[in-house]
Amino acid sequence: MDELMQVFRQTYLEESFEGLAAMESNLLTLPEGTPDTEVVNTIFRAAHSMKGGAGTFGFSELIHLTHILETLLDEMRSGKRNVTSENREALLQSVDVLRIILDAYQDNQPIDMTPVKAMEQRLEAILNHGAQSLATTSNTNNTATDQPELIGYQIHLSPSDDYFTSGIDLLKLLHELSRIEGAERTHIKARLNEGNPLQVEHCLISFNVVIDGEVELADINEVFEWLDEDSCHISISPIYRNGDSSTGVTVEASTATSGVVVATEAPTALTQQTAVTATAPAATNNGAPRAAVATGEKQESSIRVSISKIDQMVDMVGELVIAQSMLSRFGLLADQLNAPWADELKEGLVDIERHTRAMQESVMSIRMMPISFAFNRMPRIVHDVSAKLEKDIELVMEGENTEVDKTVLEKLTDPLVHIIRNSVDHGIEKPDVREAKGKARKGTVRLSAFHAGGNIVIQIKDDGAGIRLDKVRQKAIDAGILTEHQVITEKENIDLIFHAGFSTADEVTDISGRGVGMDVVRRNIRELGGTIEVQTEQNLGSIFTIRLPLTLAILDGQLAKVGDETYIFPLASIVESVLPAEDNIKSVKGTYLYRLRDVYIPIVRLNTFFNRPVGKTELTQGLLVVVENGDKRFGVFVDSLESQQQVVIKSLDTNYRKVNGISGATIMGDGRVAMILDLTELSHEVE
Repeated sequence: MDELMQVFRQTYLEESFEGLAAMESNLLTLPEGTPDTEVVNTIFRAAHSMKGGAGTFGFSELIHLTHILETLLDEMRSGKRNVTSENREALLQSVDVLRIILDAYQDNQPIDMTPVKAMEQRLEAILNHGAQSLATTSNTNNTATDQPELIGYQIHLSPSDDYFTSGIDLLKLLHELSRIEGAERTHIKARLNEGNPLQVEHCLISFNVVIDGEVELADINEVFEWLDEDSCHISISPIYRNGDSSTGVTVEASTATSGVVVATEAPTALTQQTAVTATAPAATNNGAPRAAVATGEKQESSIRVSISKIDQMVDMVGELVIAQSMLSRFGLLADQLNAPWADELKEGLVDIERHTRAMQESVMSIRMMPISFAFNRMPRIVHDVSAKLEKDIELVMEGENTEVDKTVLEKLTDPLVHIIRNSVDHGIEKPDVREAKGKARKGTVRLSAFHAGGNIVIQIKDDGAGIRLDKVRQKAIDAGILTEHQVITEKENIDLIFHAGFSTADEVTDISGRGVGMDVVRRNIRELGGTIEVQTEQNLGSIFTIRLPLTLAILDGQLAKVGDETYIFPLASIVESVLPAEDNIKSVKGTYLYRLRDVYIPIVRLNTFFNRPVGKTELTQGLLVVVENGDKRFGVFVDSLESQQQVVIKSLDTNYRKVNGISGATIMGDGRVAMILDLTELSHEVE
């Protein structure tokens, strides 16, 4: 496959994954009973777009499954079949199978056809079981003779004047119409339109096509799928027969397929039928509809760019920030030179700094994505797990448009899945149990996101039973984590759920019980430079709060000196800095505490933590930087504070190795390397 086709293939796959997400979210909102035409049409369009583009790349497995899906969805939207829990669950599981197929295409791996064949057989069984007509279920007194019989379609094709320059072969399309499944006879008549015959570049011919037989409107529209509405006007009229005579019958909008606009007109004397005026579907790109441009309104367009290119751009801007930091030192030198060009140099440096920051913010915004990309997986998880556990649970999502760095987003999804599954499994009670407690039978899990300072905060809150701390403690004793008489605080008791291999489940199931999950959740969140806290109250529920940095590339930092070494604090984590007074310093079992407004906070000495014999030794000689990490507040002792500046984060894991207490490094304006402090790991020093 050549390089250009590979690009098209990747674009198609990305659009198909987005289509699957749209199908899944709409299926979860699709009520049982009479189909919601708008929702079903949205699902149908996503499946149809995937099928339309699959042929270009020879994805036959995808084509076959989506064709069966289209048939089932078409019966729903045309009123032939109600939405039942059975066919909705089948459609949801078919999304899972389509995702398996797309994953195989993405990874260039062979497709496991076992689930594909099983899904096809299940959908075929539903189709063969017989479609339940909405008309029949709503009015059992109607008989088959009351319904007009569809015996074919009349199609009028009127190419635009500049049709010959469009590159479309209309004769080939007419030939395809004659080959539609169910077409018994096809009559085609051509007519010369009014116009100047000397203008040979204009198309003056229109066509009238009559197709006899039991054909599907969807099959007709599929022929015109790639036809641009600007190049040819199409009108499609159904031909009905009631008894021995043709009759005109009003056609409802629900009979239109994707991209067809339906409008009833007065019947003509020639055909004695209601005309259905249809506009050809908009031109598509790899099966995805192309947005029409509204008159007088500028449409925002977009392009797909590889994340590696964006990362490369971020790195280049990072180097630019470092170079700008180096140049800024010359502003101070210019003041000392008292040269005539000093003011111009300083103004130029200020402009460079302003433009560099603007460019950096612009580039970083490209990496920012709405957290809905992670949230959108959760409704399906709640739906599946609650159904398996026979629980009635509503998932409420808030702040889905809150933006976060793409790298953070990718690593956030798995922790969220674990917490949501635990809330559904361990947190929310079964309906009868909730009712006995005086609660509503339906439980609620609330997933929300919002910005707070330089962090993004994500909360998962449920109104379930809460965490039974007595049970957690007993399980810890049974596992040898605690001794029988060991005294721990409530927070330490809650933290036991993050211990590797720990579980409060009474039995192992496919949902939980093996003690694998919450320890991985905390480790993954800490790797992102974040924290997780838990609040719980018996019979009222639990709240899991995750705090993460907005980006992993650049941060606003506060420089601090310890001896001749420079460390950087994340500026958003600093509460205040104080000059320690000797009367407020207290030592308890080797740990120094400082009384700050009648509250004692622990102190971390960086030279001791890093085992570096540098810097000041007496606490009264330096500064105490009070920082907040999650729900912990502690002081970090340094010699002095320097300037504040934006720093580009360089990974130590990639360039050297992991160092405890350091989240990364950066290059300063003078070319020296400074370490960025990991406050989460420093906080463990004072636990």
